[in-house]
Amino acid sequence: MPEMWGLGLRGNLTTFAEPSFASCLLVAPPDVETLGFVRALHTGGFAVLERDPEHGALQLASSREFNIVAWYVDSRSTSQLVTIARLSAVGVNVIAVFDAAEPELVADAFGAGAHACLDVRADSRVVAAQVRAVLRRTGAYDLAAAEVSGLLQIGDLT
Repeated sequence: MPEMWGLGLRGNLTTFAEPSFASCLLVAPPDVETLGFVRALHTGGFAVLERDPEHGALQLASSREFNIVAWYVDSRSTSQLVTIARLSAVGVNVIAVFDAAEPELVADAFGAGAHACLDVRADSRVVAAQVRAVLRRTGAYDLAAAEVSGLLQIGDLT
């Protein structure tokens, strides 16, 4: 695992290891039941911060402080698809989350740049596996140990 250097409390040069967890920003209105989704992410080893879409969530999501941004998409409004497009355009790993994943809406989310689409009530194994797949595809695990990334590493076969 790569090390980071910094000054300790007494001015001594100290090494700090990178966090051993991945983080997710989950953006959904307060009336959407997200507890199962959050538990699925926790079970998969992801730290989760939940935010309402109204209070600076787009700015926070655009900061790239999170490995994954899961953004709730309401079937009655297309404004969240614009948000997904904005996040994708600045290189954010964004997952569209739906209450009812209708084929047209899922297709529109992928067209807007979503890296994946999940139902908010999806099985916890599917949620964790899909988030890890997005991270693998986008290179987030390139420097991580095999135990963290889930990648099979094979030595020289010659």
